[in-house]
Amino acid sequence: MAITAPADKRFRRAHLRPAGKHAGRRSLRWRLLRWAVVLVTAGYAGHRLVTLVADAGILRVSHIVVHGNRRLANGEVLALLDGLRGENILGTDLRQWRERLLHSPWVADASLRRALPSTVDVVVAEREPLGIGRFGSGLYLVDERGAIIDEYGPNYAELDLPIIGRPRGAVAGGPRGG
Repeated sequence: MAITAPADKRFRRAHLRPAGKHAGRRSLRWRLLRWAVVLVTAGYAGHRLVTLVADAGILRVSHIVVHGNRRLANGEVLALLDGLRGENILGTDLRQWRERLLHSPWVADASLRRALPSTVDVVVAEREPLGIGRFGSGLYLVDERGAIIDEYGPNYAELDLPIIGRPRGAVAGGPRGG
């Protein structure tokens, strides 16, 4: 005699197909594809953010403030820094601009500092003239190393400096010349 038991619907899944051999690979591919889309989107968003910051008008150098100069005029310092105004304050190389300042004969040392959002502070240390050197027929201001700072003229008349050099008419190697 055959016994029949009613079918339990909880265990019967006739409407589902059994998983194939590659079911795990497909889900891995979908996960990798989703992560790739997320990474590409994040990379693009980061690129756009950097571009927006680089092009932001508020981060452009609009003020250059000069400190520490006495003989060197502000206009001369700003002329040496021509081209700095308008650059992105975060992206500009201040060491390069410092090197340009050091090419001036009056500048012994200089430092540049960013002051956000749009100002660059410039601190200049000038060379001190220690004497007036006579070279040929000209008179020049010289510093402690003997380097020529500038040509001596009426704008430096208030300086009371010794004249350094061979007196006129002296012969090189003579008793008074050196």
